[in-house]
Amino acid sequence: MDYYVIKSKRTGRLVSGTDFNTYPRRQRFANETRPPLLLPADPLLIEPELRRRGITYRDYKIVTVRIP
Repeated sequence: MDYYVIKSKRTGRLVSGTDFNTYPRRQRFANETRPPLLLPADPLLIEPELRRRGITYRDYKIVTVRIP
């Protein structure tokens, strides 16, 4: 099954989630205790989710991963 993950262009780290308590919204990155955020590989769902999280293509890129 295919999923999308969000990757920082500057650091190369994967996004784990978004802190909605701050403005502008801040992305939390994956580490040993926090897994990366997996989004369904549906082009109709990815754009609204990126807007809701405040993620721009200038700073982040979408990477497709396949999980067997």
